[in-house]
Amino acid sequence: MTRLSKCIPLKKPNRKKSQWLLAARAKKEKLRRRAKVRHTHRKRHPADERAALVVNRHNRGQKQPVRDSVVIELQERLDLDEHYEATITDLGNVRRASELGVKIRQLSFMRMNYISPAAALLLASEVDCWNERTRKRLRPQVATWNPGVKKLLYQMGFFELLDLPKPEDLDIPSNTTFLPFIKGEVSLNKTDAGEKARELGEKIKALAGAEIRPHLLYAGLTEAITNVSHHAYEADAARRPWWMSGAFDKEQNKIVVCFCDHGLTIPGTLRASKKFEKFWDLIKGWNDSQRLKAAMELGRSSTGEEGRGKGLQDFLGIINTFPISTLRIFSSRGKLVVSKNGNSGMDYASQVAEQRFKGTLIEWQFVPTTKIEIQ
Repeated sequence: MTRLSKCIPLKKPNRKKSQWLLAARAKKEKLRRRAKVRHTHRKRHPADERAALVVNRHNRGQKQPVRDSVVIELQERLDLDEHYEATITDLGNVRRASELGVKIRQLSFMRMNYISPAAALLLASEVDCWNERTRKRLRPQVATWNPGVKKLLYQMGFFELLDLPKPEDLDIPSNTTFLPFIKGEVSLNKTDAGEKARELGEKIKALAGAEIRPHLLYAGLTEAITNVSHHAYEADAARRPWWMSGAFDKEQNKIVVCFCDHGLTIPGTLRASKKFEKFWDLIKGWNDSQRLKAAMELGRSSTGEEGRGKGLQDFLGIINTFPISTLRIFSSRGKLVVSKNGNSGMDYASQVAEQRFKGTLIEWQFVPTTKIEIQ
């Protein structure tokens, strides 16, 4: 009697997996060929690297660089909420162009129909640096601008930066009003910080019709300016500028105050802090968002001066006073939001950004409830 061998059924091939593997292999090979072409081109034409700005994949209207000139077409909405990555990339291209000596053939506002106060201040700071480095003025086509955006940028002082005449169509109704930005340089005059903060505070009170305790705004803004002088820029930096501005939203009865610099970022300068030296082995592996939160909670002081050391804690003065208020700090790839809604405690929310912001932006948003006597 013949013994039959056991039959082992054949495994049914997974056609979907096979197709996926073939497609992935083809895509990988295609990317490899493209990288090889780019490498060969840059090797043959090294001068083109000067114009190789960051391509904004969030903004499909972004033009590619052409030789030593580039067209930067700003997206429809510039804000740091839903369009943070695209906004930082577009504005970062302006800075890279001025740093690399690439001519901006056109900075197009044609598509833009909204800009937030913080994004407007960042835009003004980038264009201001472009003017300083190149000694030239950008020539945008103002006639194609959205009327609402045109009015807000005029209020902030953007037309003076570009040396443009006052536009005629400014009678368009708007719920938001921007204040002209204030620019400063780090200097030996220690009273400059308080004077600039007081100037902006008076303008905000006049605009909103509500009085604010002076030490709330002055402490936060003065500390921000002082941090610039001690931490933000290298000691041998030729220029150490900062910018600040404000806005008032009538519909929401909300005041917005913004401050920014183009320095070394808060996460990048924590190593210089005496308070963080003993924690550095722990926090050096943290992301920028975690370092921002640590700087807020522990405070920082690398000067050794008496009376200093609260640091970022001074930024919480407005948040602690007004029931509805928000503090936002953007530095490097870190994003920290401290909010308060009602009588509940403060909520901390942090996030790591994809694009790196070379500098620090601090924004306060608060709703004045009643008029407060000046103390």
